[in-house]
Amino acid sequence: MPGMSGLDVLRRARGDEALAGMPFIVLSALYMTKGERDVLGPGVAGVVRKGDASAEELSEQLRRAIKGAAS
Repeated sequence: MPGMSGLDVLRRARGDEALAGMPFIVLSALYMTKGERDVLGPGVAGVVRKGDASAEELSEQLRRAIKGAAS
């Protein structure tokens, strides 16, 4: 995303009334520690590392996020 980081996207989404409650799945090329994941905040339903995740794993993360949002 030229000119904008993933954290910038999350911050803007949280500030947008229509998106504030939407769960996000973060795809990252980097390994993230628990502390780094905690910085992402409660709006992040999951973190998947690019290259390590299969399509099935990503699908499962999305199913969980959707199920959690519907609860």
